[in-house]
Amino acid sequence: MWKIVVVMLFMVVVMALVTSCRREPEISLEPAEAEVLVIAAMDMRVNFMMRNTSGQVLHYADGFAIYRQEGAEWNAVNLPADSIAHESDVSRYINPNETKQYGLQFSPDFFSLDPGRHKFVRHLFPDPGNRTNVHYVSFEFDVVSWANAATDHRAERERLRHETTSFILEGGDSPRLSIVGYVHVNDFGINFDMQNTSNLNMYGMMHNDLLKYVDGRWQPVPTPPDEEFPMELDIGFPIDAGEIKWATVFFDLAFGTLPPGRYLLVYNYALARPAAIHHGRVHEFMLIEFVIP
Repeated sequence: MWKIVVVMLFMVVVMALVTSCRREPEISLEPAEAEVLVIAAMDMRVNFMMRNTSGQVLHYADGFAIYRQEGAEWNAVNLPADSIAHESDVSRYINPNETKQYGLQFSPDFFSLDPGRHKFVRHLFPDPGNRTNVHYVSFEFDVVSWANAATDHRAERERLRHETTSFILEGGDSPRLSIVGYVHVNDFGINFDMQNTSNLNMYGMMHNDLLKYVDGRWQPVPTPPDEEFPMELDIGFPIDAGEIKWATVFFDLAFGTLPPGRYLLVYNYALARPAAIHHGRVHEFMLIEFVIP
């Protein structure tokens, strides 16, 4: 009898040691072949980019899970019932090598995460009809409150410009928006017709960027020293599914008059989803190359 008690005590000690050393949530799934770049993480929302490197279409729901590190363990955060985190309808997808940007608010109200280390986890499905074949993508982040966010500092913004544009360029264009006809350019701006070839309504975002080809690579165009919002370009209108629309971007608003050279407009647009407007948005990108003689 005493031998059984000793064995049981030994097993309890071993399990306690294993538990104390475990530093990951218990995710009994295969990690997805995807790369992630965290843009900003705060107490109320997180913004990140994801690129599909799997070679196949990956499907997913808007839902996700958040874990908080407490000592040596990761514990699930109980997100509000009205959070988009609880959605399970697998209706989104990301194509091979495609890059998307996500802005996720943890709740439409004022729910916020406590300070500390957190982990984001989302499920991805190679086959949306087979829920048993599930992978996951995850990343860790430290909560930074809005009051302490460094995004209003120029050096931090410029660092993010380099990181995000490089990440976008590796993924290339989204297939849902295309140029129709010619692109008209001068040193003040650019005009073009674009078509929404998808069955989803979209809207352009004010946050876009401009790159110049220098020394064999694309580099963000410098902004004036007193420019407070260096990534603001004059785009911001809806484009419905199948619609063709004339777009105008004035570069001088953010960058001044452009000198001759080879340029690339990184056009940022969002998939319209009114029901989730307070939860977060999915952003995609169109790359428009042009030359100013």
